[in-house]
Amino acid sequence: MICKRNIIPKSLFVSYRALYLVCVHTSTLKAIINQTKIIMKNKLLLCWLMLISMGVFAQTRLVTGTVTDKGGGAAMPGVNVAIKGGGGAITNADGTYSVNVSGANDELVFSFIGFASQTMKVGSSTVIDIQLLEDVSTLEEVVISGLATSVKRSNLANSVGTISAKDLVGTTRATTLDGAMNGKLVGANISANSGAPGGGFSVKLRGISSVNQSSEPLYIVDGVYINNSQFQTGAGTGPFSGATGQTAGTQDQATNRIADINPADIENIEVLKGPSAAAIYGTRANAGVIIITTKKGKSGKTSIQFGQDVGIAKPLNLIGMHTTPWDAAKINDGVWLVSNAEMAALYAANGSGSKTTDYEKLIYGNTGKLTTSRLNVSGGNDKIKFYVAGSTTDETGIQKNTGFERHSLRTNIDFKVTKSIELSLNSNYLNTSTSRSFSGNDNNGVSLGYNLAYLPNWLDQNPVNGVYPQNPMTGQNPLQIVDRAENNEKTNRFMQSFSTDIYFVNKESHSLKLTVQGGVDYLLTESEVYMPDDLQFQTRRANPGASRYSKSRNFNTNVQAFLVDDYKVNKLNFGTSLGMVRLTTDQDISYVQGEGLAPGQRNPNTATVRTPFQFFATWQDVGLVAQEEINWDDKIIVTGGIRLDKSSLNGDSKKFYPFAKTSMAINIANFDFWTVDAISAFKLRAAYGQTGSSPAFGSLFTPLATVLVDGKLGLAAPTVNGNPTILPETANEIEFGTDLAFLNNKITLEATYYIKKVTDFIFPYNLAPTTGVTQIAAFNVGDLQNK
Repeated sequence: MICKRNIIPKSLFVSYRALYLVCVHTSTLKAIINQTKIIMKNKLLLCWLMLISMGVFAQTRLVTGTVTDKGGGAAMPGVNVAIKGGGGAITNADGTYSVNVSGANDELVFSFIGFASQTMKVGSSTVIDIQLLEDVSTLEEVVISGLATSVKRSNLANSVGTISAKDLVGTTRATTLDGAMNGKLVGANISANSGAPGGGFSVKLRGISSVNQSSEPLYIVDGVYINNSQFQTGAGTGPFSGATGQTAGTQDQATNRIADINPADIENIEVLKGPSAAAIYGTRANAGVIIITTKKGKSGKTSIQFGQDVGIAKPLNLIGMHTTPWDAAKINDGVWLVSNAEMAALYAANGSGSKTTDYEKLIYGNTGKLTTSRLNVSGGNDKIKFYVAGSTTDETGIQKNTGFERHSLRTNIDFKVTKSIELSLNSNYLNTSTSRSFSGNDNNGVSLGYNLAYLPNWLDQNPVNGVYPQNPMTGQNPLQIVDRAENNEKTNRFMQSFSTDIYFVNKESHSLKLTVQGGVDYLLTESEVYMPDDLQFQTRRANPGASRYSKSRNFNTNVQAFLVDDYKVNKLNFGTSLGMVRLTTDQDISYVQGEGLAPGQRNPNTATVRTPFQFFATWQDVGLVAQEEINWDDKIIVTGGIRLDKSSLNGDSKKFYPFAKTSMAINIANFDFWTVDAISAFKLRAAYGQTGSSPAFGSLFTPLATVLVDGKLGLAAPTVNGNPTILPETANEIEFGTDLAFLNNKITLEATYYIKKVTDFIFPYNLAPTTGVTQIAAFNVGDLQNK
């Protein structure tokens, strides 16, 4: 007998087809019984498989919802909706999402940069709507970890400071950015160089990083390496201070150019305090890096915001002047420019103390007015987002004829060109002007602080019909300086940056993109220092009346290109970045100074003695960068990287100097064995990094001096030589720390120990005059350490 049979169905989801027998010959009873047993077994198997399939199908279901901004109610595209254990989705342009979950115990994690993450258990819900609250102070915020990469703060292996927008302008109304940062960063020493309006702050991160080079950090605004130099106005030189040599002092006290940036435009500031965090920035990062990100537009309805601040500035506590009547027995010759006998005559001529004036209060006791008006418009959709802002700030000082003005216009536009290409353009024009007077240290009497210290309150210095009495004590009436002398500065600045991301692969488990970023910073500062010829100390000069007009033009460019690969394998995430950076600086500083001005004139062209000055400087840096980050389930995060830099400022301009970094963070609270609910985060971390600082422009060369010999131009060997073998300063830092968070990250605690050692720091090296050379301008002479 030959039988054909069809026993197994073709599909688990089609109806069961009955088994049939085709018998060619008569079968025996035994064969029929055996065949029946086979049929029954297959029926039972089929029923069992169908029941399992129906159970699985019943458990898998679709969950949908909308994610909005709790602050403004706008839909939030691009929010990551992850299913714990694997899988997830990204919200669409209208903030909606849909995911397939396998059971009621599944949990959805909603996260977006700059917003606090939320976790929701699915349960029996099929619709889950979420409102995310903006919160840049949580451990979930994203911090820059490389030139083209970022990392969650909870995974960070360094101590990185952050200042949010509300910290800058929400609780304080400082008119300048450096002033707004004051008191808000651990490990940063921010101090005012003077009390004049318009900035002039010094920022030191983890102590000084050099003896002779700048210890100010590198500032980067929206990817633009900006200039923060203090351009000298000449206010501390002899014609304007009445002093020369060691007594010339530090009258300039120029404004930091970071004061140009409008604090109201800033979204957040990240501060990389030391080389272990800033190593990836190479030879410009010895003093740390401050990364500034400005505000962006968000998808949703167009938002128009207008704000205005009005305030006053008054001195909280004046030092006070000496009020004890003059006593000849307590006065020593040499303290003032007059003798005791002359002092006695002056005391009697001024009413023997019957009439006094508090000159400190008269000069510094005024009420300054502070006004700021700002208007911004923002909005967009899934294709384009925009933020346009304009503001004006006017601050008058507590001293007459001092003040600071800033006018700012900013435009930030983000494009989604295609599904794989994103483009950002950021533009900022700034116009600032500052009137600073003369409050620095001159040790000569022109400086108001010095003058007041030696001015008796009984000596009458008030003008009568525009005529100022002579000050015999220090040689200059301070009220005349306040009313007549000028020290002004005006700046026009334009910053433009761009960045684009081109995705070659953009999947949930693997992404590969090319990130190109660059920008320019053009800065033109013009200053004027003017001393009329009838000022008391000017009348004693051979050529009374002096003015100086200075121009400082600075043009910075930077461009970088990186390939960034992000690959996930099970619980491991590999982040690889490779790229290069090129930075250029072009400076042109000049001034013309006149002494012996024609009466009533301030144009140096009318002066008896005219001094011109011109200085050009151009240099460039090139860097090659590689970095790898390995993240195991947000529990152990290891990072390693290296940067190779060369600079035209170094002795060997073709040599690449290496700067390495490595770090590890262990999130102990993320392990399954951690059961202390009160401690929501517990991280141990360690990091090591290197940074550099190139020599100043001109350190390599020995310029010849020009001389006239018998009326003919000649050259003379200088007594100060350059150093063609000069090396960059190098900082090495090792950092250990722990981060703790309590009560669901409501309370955080950070403890850090670091050792930063700077080697080969650059300093002038003095030689015996008998060698014919008195000094080598730049020499690698020693080390310093901060911890």
